Amino acid sequence: MQQSNAVIEDSLQEFLQQRDTICAILGITPEDIQAVSPMGGLTNRTRNFKVDTPEKSYTVRLGGDWSGEVLERRAEYLCAKLAHRAGIPTNLLHFDEKTGMKICHFIPGVAMTPEMMGESQRIQQVAEIFRRLHSCGETVPMDFDYIGKLNRYENQLRRHAKGEFFPGYELMRSRVLELYEQVSTSATCVPCHNDPVPENFILGEDGKIYLIDWEYGGMNDFLWDLAALSLECGWDTPQEQLLLKYYFGKEATPEIWQRFLIFKILPDFLWSVWGRIWAAEGGDSTDFDYYAYGTMRYHRAVRNLSTL
Repeated sequence: MQQSNAVIEDSLQEFLQQRDTICAILGITPEDIQAVSPMGGLTNRTRNFKVDTPEKSYTVRLGGDWSGEVLERRAEYLCAKLAHRAGIPTNLLHFDEKTGMKICHFIPGVAMTPEMMGESQRIQQVAEIFRRLHSCGETVPMDFDYIGKLNRYENQLRRHAKGEFFPGYELMRSRVLELYEQVSTSATCVPCHNDPVPENFILGEDGKIYLIDWEYGGMNDFLWDLAALSLECGWDTPQEQLLLKYYFGKEATPEIWQRFLIFKILPDFLWSVWGRIWAAEGGDSTDFDYYAYGTMRYHRAVRNLSTL
């Protein structure tokens, strides 16, 4: 995602304000920093940086970000640590739960794309990552509270003069909540990533796939991760069936498939409101169209609902 020169300059100035704290954490001096490069990102679009030193490179997310209002920082930290214990490669080095500052080892490699993720080998690899996470037997003391997040996002959107809901939103909302109630009564809640966009999977030069950015981590039904992954990658039905087959080690039952289809609707509806929040907050001053993003996800939820 590209950023304007003015946005980049402002973000670099903020980095300089926190540079001494970053150096103290890394045990380096300001003179050791060879280069600082903004990295962008959907949520922390002006607060992510690659920091190069003579010995190593790091990624830094600055503290004090307003996105703490919509992100659960403690959940992020605990889920990343849990994933590491479960044998899932992560890159976390330092985390401040109060400010949200995060420092990670930079992973030499490439961020996955939907095209890369759609290859049979990659589908098998990510199915194994999620099976390992979901079956780790551990818990974290916070849930991915779907209703709570939806209510909070809606209230945030209402507070903005530029906040705008979708046509037919209230009717769609009532139908989505009926589906949520249907699946939540028999949910299998396990630690989940909850935001499996392709770029959160890094294919390292060491051949490992790293799962990063646990900002939305928490206890949730395991099918959320699988269905959300399909949405983010734009997979077709055969790819979805292959994912479930690799995950379970056998063909998915009709009951699981039906729940999977429902779980494809829930993330789109939630993140459609999220997109409108960022648009109202001025996120569209960057080169990413949050308004269009939210609209796309809302209409896809409507279409998928019509297929049930």
